[in-house]
Amino acid sequence: MGLIKIHLGKNSFRPFLALLNKHSLHYTLGELKASVQTDRLFVSILQSAETWDKLPTVIIEFLDRPNRKVSITAKDGRRINARGLTHDELGWLVANSKQIDPLEEALEQTKFLAPEHLVLPGFSPTPLKRLTMSQELCHGDTKKIRHGVQAGSDTASSAR
Repeated sequence: MGLIKIHLGKNSFRPFLALLNKHSLHYTLGELKASVQTDRLFVSILQSAETWDKLPTVIIEFLDRPNRKVSITAKDGRRINARGLTHDELGWLVANSKQIDPLEEALEQTKFLAPEHLVLPGFSPTPLKRLTMSQELCHGDTKKIRHGVQAGSDTASSAR
Protein backbone atom coordinates (compact mmCIF):
# COMPACT_ATOMS: atom_id res chain seq x y z
CA MET A 1 0.00 0.00 0.00
CA GLY A 2 1.23 3.43 -0.90
CA LEU A 3 0.34 7.01 -0.18
CA ILE A 4 -1.68 9.43 -2.29
CA LYS A 5 -0.45 13.02 -2.15
CA ILE A 6 -3.12 15.69 -2.43
CA HIS A 7 -1.60 19.11 -3.13
CA LEU A 8 -3.74 21.93 -1.78
CA GLY A 9 -3.70 25.53 -2.95
CA LYS A 10 -4.59 28.54 -0.83
CA ASN A 11 -8.18 28.60 -2.13
CA SER A 12 -8.81 24.84 -2.02
CA PHE A 13 -7.19 24.13 1.36
CA ARG A 14 -10.14 24.67 3.71
CA PRO A 15 -12.98 23.33 1.54
CA PHE A 16 -11.15 20.11 0.68
CA LEU A 17 -10.05 19.42 4.27
CA ALA A 18 -13.61 20.05 5.46
CA LEU A 19 -14.84 17.38 3.03
CA LEU A 20 -12.15 14.92 4.14
CA ASN A 21 -13.21 15.44 7.76
CA LYS A 22 -16.90 15.15 6.86
CA HIS A 23 -16.31 11.71 5.29
CA SER A 24 -13.92 10.59 8.09
CA LEU A 25 -10.92 10.07 5.83
CA HIS A 26 -7.72 9.92 7.86
CA TYR A 27 -4.82 12.00 6.54
CA THR A 28 -1.53 13.54 7.55
CA LEU A 29 -0.79 17.15 6.76
CA GLY A 30 2.59 18.10 5.28
CA GLU A 31 4.31 21.17 3.90
CA LEU A 32 6.36 21.31 0.72
CA LYS A 33 9.00 24.06 0.58
CA ALA A 34 9.02 25.22 -3.03
CA SER A 35 11.17 28.26 -2.27
CA VAL A 36 11.94 30.59 0.60
CA GLN A 37 8.81 32.68 -0.04
CA THR A 38 6.27 30.03 -1.07
CA ASP A 39 5.10 27.00 0.82
CA ARG A 40 2.65 24.49 -0.55
CA LEU A 41 0.58 22.31 1.73
CA PHE A 42 -0.29 18.74 0.95
CA VAL A 43 -2.22 15.90 2.50
CA SER A 44 -1.07 12.28 2.47
CA ILE A 45 -3.71 9.56 2.52
CA LEU A 46 -2.98 5.86 2.83
CA GLN A 47 -4.27 3.90 -0.17
CA SER A 48 -6.84 1.37 1.01
CA ALA A 49 -10.27 0.04 0.05
CA GLU A 50 -11.83 2.67 2.33
CA THR A 51 -9.93 5.43 0.53
CA TRP A 52 -10.98 4.14 -2.88
CA ASP A 53 -14.61 4.27 -1.74
CA LYS A 54 -14.69 7.61 0.14
CA LEU A 55 -12.24 9.80 -1.81
CA PRO A 56 -14.30 9.76 -5.05
CA THR A 57 -17.28 11.02 -3.03
CA VAL A 58 -15.11 13.84 -1.64
CA ILE A 59 -13.94 14.74 -5.16
CA ILE A 60 -17.50 14.75 -6.55
CA GLU A 61 -18.70 16.99 -3.70
CA PHE A 62 -15.71 19.31 -4.20
CA LEU A 63 -16.53 19.62 -7.91
CA ASP A 64 -20.14 20.68 -7.21
CA ARG A 65 -19.06 24.33 -7.31
CA PRO A 66 -18.42 25.71 -10.82
CA ASN A 67 -15.08 27.42 -10.05
CA ARG A 68 -13.39 24.20 -8.93
CA LYS A 69 -11.50 21.46 -10.74
CA VAL A 70 -9.54 18.37 -9.76
CA SER A 71 -6.59 16.98 -11.67
CA ILE A 72 -5.52 13.40 -10.97
CA THR A 73 -2.01 12.21 -11.86
CA ALA A 74 -1.87 8.46 -12.51
CA LYS A 75 1.11 6.30 -11.57
CA ASP A 76 2.23 6.29 -15.22
CA GLY A 77 2.31 10.13 -15.31
CA ARG A 78 -0.95 10.82 -17.17
CA ARG A 79 -3.01 13.77 -15.88
CA ILE A 80 -6.79 13.39 -15.96
CA ASN A 81 -9.44 16.04 -15.30
CA ALA A 82 -11.94 14.57 -12.82
CA ARG A 83 -14.95 16.70 -13.82
CA GLY A 84 -17.76 14.62 -15.29
CA LEU A 85 -16.42 11.23 -14.20
CA THR A 86 -18.62 8.73 -12.36
CA HIS A 87 -17.98 7.45 -8.85
CA ASP A 88 -16.72 4.10 -10.20
CA GLU A 89 -14.34 5.78 -12.69
CA LEU A 90 -12.98 8.03 -9.95
CA GLY A 91 -12.57 5.03 -7.65
CA TRP A 92 -10.43 3.28 -10.27
CA LEU A 93 -8.39 6.46 -10.87
CA VAL A 94 -7.84 7.00 -7.13
CA ALA A 95 -6.64 3.40 -6.78
CA ASN A 96 -4.10 3.99 -9.59
CA SER A 97 -3.06 7.55 -8.72
CA LYS A 98 0.01 9.04 -7.14
CA GLN A 99 -1.13 12.66 -6.84
CA ILE A 100 -4.39 14.64 -6.75
CA ASP A 101 -4.58 18.41 -7.25
CA PRO A 102 -7.86 20.05 -6.21
CA LEU A 103 -7.95 23.64 -7.45
CA GLU A 104 -10.34 26.45 -6.71
CA GLU A 105 -10.04 29.52 -8.88
CA ALA A 106 -10.17 32.79 -6.97
CA LEU A 107 -13.24 34.85 -7.66
CA GLU A 108 -12.60 38.27 -9.15
CA GLN A 109 -12.76 41.00 -6.58
CA THR A 110 -15.85 43.07 -7.15
CA LYS A 111 -15.41 46.80 -7.26
CA PHE A 112 -18.04 48.46 -5.15
CA LEU A 113 -18.76 52.00 -6.23
CA ALA A 114 -21.00 54.32 -4.26
CA PRO A 115 -24.05 55.58 -6.16
CA GLU A 116 -23.93 59.23 -7.20
CA HIS A 117 -26.92 60.18 -5.03
CA LEU A 118 -25.29 58.76 -1.89
CA VAL A 119 -23.91 61.50 0.36
CA LEU A 120 -21.12 60.34 2.62
CA PRO A 121 -20.38 62.27 5.83
CA GLY A 122 -17.68 64.85 5.31
CA PHE A 123 -17.93 64.84 1.52
CA SER A 124 -19.59 67.29 -0.83
CA PRO A 125 -22.64 65.87 -2.64
CA THR A 126 -21.70 67.74 -5.81
CA PRO A 127 -19.40 65.94 -8.22
CA LEU A 128 -15.87 67.24 -8.64
CA LYS A 129 -15.32 69.31 -11.76
CA ARG A 130 -12.15 70.06 -13.60
CA LEU A 131 -11.13 73.69 -13.27
CA THR A 132 -11.07 75.80 -16.40
CA MET A 133 -8.31 78.31 -17.12
CA SER A 134 -10.45 81.26 -15.98
CA GLN A 135 -11.26 79.52 -12.70
CA GLU A 136 -7.56 78.87 -12.12
CA LEU A 137 -6.87 82.57 -12.62
CA CYS A 138 -9.59 83.42 -10.12
CA HIS A 139 -7.98 81.11 -7.59
CA GLY A 140 -4.66 82.83 -8.24
CA ASP A 141 -6.29 86.21 -7.54
CA THR A 142 -7.60 85.00 -4.19
CA LYS A 143 -4.02 84.31 -3.16
CA LYS A 144 -3.15 87.92 -3.90
CA ILE A 145 -6.14 89.11 -1.87
CA ARG A 146 -4.92 87.15 1.13
CA HIS A 147 -1.60 88.99 0.91
CA GLY A 148 -3.32 92.39 1.02
CA VAL A 149 -3.19 93.17 -2.71
CA GLN A 150 -6.48 93.07 -4.61
CA ALA A 151 -6.22 92.12 -8.24
CA GLY A 152 -7.78 94.60 -10.65
CA SER A 153 -8.35 97.34 -8.08
CA ASP A 154 -7.00 100.88 -8.08
CA THR A 155 -4.79 100.21 -5.08
CA ALA A 156 -3.07 97.36 -6.90
CA SER A 157 -2.36 99.55 -9.96
CA SER A 158 -1.25 102.54 -7.85
CA ALA A 159 1.18 100.37 -5.91
CA ARG A 160 3.07 99.68 -9.12
